[in-house]
Amino acid sequence: MTLNVSLWRKNVCGALDILADETFQRGNWFGKGRYIDSPSDQYNSLFSDFEFEEFVDSPLVDLNVRQRAAGRRLIDLLRAFEKVVDLELPPEVVIDHPKWVEIRHAARQFLHLLDCSD
Repeated sequence: MTLNVSLWRKNVCGALDILADETFQRGNWFGKGRYIDSPSDQYNSLFSDFEFEEFVDSPLVDLNVRQRAAGRRLIDLLRAFEKVVDLELPPEVVIDHPKWVEIRHAARQFLHLLDCSD
């Protein structure tokens, strides 16, 4: 099996875009948007569907030092958050949590460094 790094990157960029998008979360987490989504859906997309940790560390993706550091920081924030806040809590508990705000900011920074605007 060959790995399509371009598709992997595109999928990770899409998941990061949602993770960074407060407006998307406010709409879709609360049933007012076009999609059904939740904090746990965002974790599942990144870590299960798109193997985010492997993406950040993969030599095939070939991230530079700054990109890898930003990715690792985001992973650390997400892993720490899941220990502090049960992701099955209602979205209204997660959406304005200071650590979640920090996660959105870190996702935005990583998106910028990845230059996901294809």
